[in-house]
Order: sequence, then structure tokens, then C-alpha cells
Amino acid sequence: VDFANSYRIGSHGLLGARATFASVHWEVFAEGRNLLDRRHVATVTVRDVAAADAQVLHPGAPRSLYVGANYRF
Repeated sequence: VDFANSYRIGSHGLLGARATFASVHWEVFAEGRNLLDRRHVATVTVRDVAAADAQVLHPGAPRSLYVGANYRF
């Protein structure tokens, strides 16, 4: 997270799934993101020097579930 590469974060993987049912006019879906509810870093801000109090790691979203529908005319 700094240009000197003196501070590193580990890698991670997330599990997500989406199921969709579609017809001529309708589409209905359900989606789950971060299904294992892993704590993870979503974005990193790069600084010249990463001090101990620098806010450089931004957390990712927790487990999230979505449902929705689309109608086509």
C-alpha cells in the first residue's frame, strides 16, 4: 500500500452466486455476494509512506443478498 512495498496485504477469494429465470417479458433473479461472509479489503489507497495511522485499507461489503425483477415491453 506504499510505493516502497513495505506494507502488504494478503490475497483473498470471495464466493458469489446468481440464479435467473427469464421468459419473453419477465426476468426474475436472486443474487448472493460474499456468501462466506469473509472480512476483506475492497480497495487500497496508495500513499507515499504508509504510516500506522494512515487510512489506506477500505473494507468490503459483508454478506449481501439481492432479489429483483425486470419487465420488458
